Order: sequence, then structure tokens, then C-alpha cells
Amino acid sequence: MNDIKIVPQTFFSGTSKELKRKFDDMIHCNYDETTFANTEAAVTWIIRGCINYFFTLDEEFLGSGNESGIPDPKADHFANNIYRITNAINYLAGLWKIKINKPEGIKLLLDIRTLIVHSGGPVNDIASLELKEYKDNQLGRIFSRYKRSEFYFHNEFSEMDYCIQIWNDKHDKKKQYHKSEVDYHIRNESYLDVSIYLEHNDIRHIVLSYINEFLNQKSESQKTKKTPS
Repeated sequence: MNDIKIVPQTFFSGTSKELKRKFDDMIHCNYDETTFANTEAAVTWIIRGCINYFFTLDEEFLGSGNESGIPDPKADHFANNIYRITNAINYLAGLWKIKINKPEGIKLLLDIRTLIVHSGGPVNDIASLELKEYKDNQLGRIFSRYKRSEFYFHNEFSEMDYCIQIWNDKHDKKKQYHKSEVDYHIRNESYLDVSIYLEHNDIRHIVLSYINEFLNQKSESQKTKKTPS
């Protein structure tokens, strides 16, 4: 079992009002005769909504887990909002000619989103984990520390809110030739379980810092504008 704890690389210490004020200033600076008004209005509205959502993220942001066999509606809502905020920033950055890189924390959250939304079908495009040898990566279980799952939350993980298990399979077609080898699957590492631990404040810092980094960027058009005398 491999254990991964998502931790922020940078911490956000501001308020949602400050982020929105910076965002309004950025919109004003990038508004000109080339603006696609309806497109930008829709995208900026999503970003404002995501600022509110992630700033108020609480310890039950994934709901009760997936004991029923499917993720809690809160987990789907979280996954979709991760997708929305990254898509919106990517789209707006392209329109405004701004360069923005995704930090590792955002990439891992996008992988979690892929697993929550697409598990049930073949999933093999997990980018942030070293799982290239495995042909299928499925969402296993989502355990909440608050729903009688204390078994998974010990030592350095005792303050985490959730444990997300990923169950990986090599789809090894050679196993039929090793029926007599008792420990073949162990030696071949045919199966791999990965546990990812999340805490809501860490997620808040990762996403809000990503938004803040975007708002600190200047577009190419802003850089080339001459300051009036």
C-alpha cells in the first residue's frame, strides 16, 4: 500500500473579498475592443463562484464517502468544481495571453476528479502518479474520518479528513502461464493500492493559491502597453 498526503506548496492568507477585488482589477485591465463579452462574462462568473466555494470548503467536502457504491453528491460537486476552476483559468489565460502553470497539487486534484467522475469505465490517463505500468486505475473507496473509518487515520494521517483509495491493475495477460507460481502476482506487482489523504484546509490553500497566482500575472497586452507620461 502506498500512502500519499496532499500538502500545499504555498499558503493563502488573504480573504475572498481581496481575491475578488484583484480579479475585478484584472478584468478591468484586460477589457478592450477585442473582448469577447459573453464568453468572458460566463467564465469570470464561474471563477467568482469557485472563489466562494473553495474559500468556505469544510471538513466534509466529500460527504459520507462511497459506502453505497457511488460517491456522495458532495464528492461529485467537489470534483466538478476542481474541473470548472482549472478550465476557467485555462480559458481566460488563453484569451488574455497569460502564462500559468499547474502546480503538482492541482494536477493531483485533477486526477482525483478523473477517478471520481470516470471510474466504472477504463481509466488510464492518471498523470500525476507513477502508474504508467497499470492499464486501469479505478476509484476504490472514499473513507471519511468522521464516518466510523478511524482505522485508516493514524500517526501522520490522524488529522486528515479523507482517505481515497485507488485500485490499479496491470491487466496482465501472461498470468495464465504462471498458474503454478503461487506468489506470481506479488512478484509481478500485478495489483497496486494507493491511498491519498486529503484535509480541507490544505485543499483550500492549494486552490486559492493557484487562483491568486493567476491573478498576479500580467497579460502580454498589459506588458506592451506604454505608461502615459
